[in-house]
Amino acid sequence: MREGDRARCGGVRREEVLGRRGTSLDADARPCLQELLGADRTAEGALVGGLAGLYLAQFAFGGLAGKLGFGTLAVLWLATGERAFHYAHHGNVVAHRQWMIRNFSLAFAAVMLRLYLPAAVVSGADFAAAYAIVAWACWVPNLAFAE
Repeated sequence: MREGDRARCGGVRREEVLGRRGTSLDADARPCLQELLGADRTAEGALVGGLAGLYLAQFAFGGLAGKLGFGTLAVLWLATGERAFHYAHHGNVVAHRQWMIRNFSLAFAAVMLRLYLPAAVVSGADFAAAYAIVAWACWVPNLAFAE
């Protein structure tokens, strides 16, 4: 394990708060916290959150566009979490990291929603129309940026 990896595994750093977790690339290295808790985070975060999001999408405000926007977000969140878990389980660290970046970009939709929706309402947009647009705008740019 490289010294930088050891430091990331031992404590919280700025990158961890922003979603980047330390990991060891050495097969022989002592597993760090990310490796020990990674499956739990994926299961609890993406699985539970994705399933709850999928259920709640059917009640979303903003008409069909809002329902489809949040429903698509939930399905993609589940799919990216599953892919990340799959690659981690099979030891493909590079692919796992790529899928976790996608997954985190989708999870960050919650933050973007809370920024875009008030900004749209303050600017004078109709709430229903703004909500339907934000249902897509809160995650599509994030995912595009992650790619």
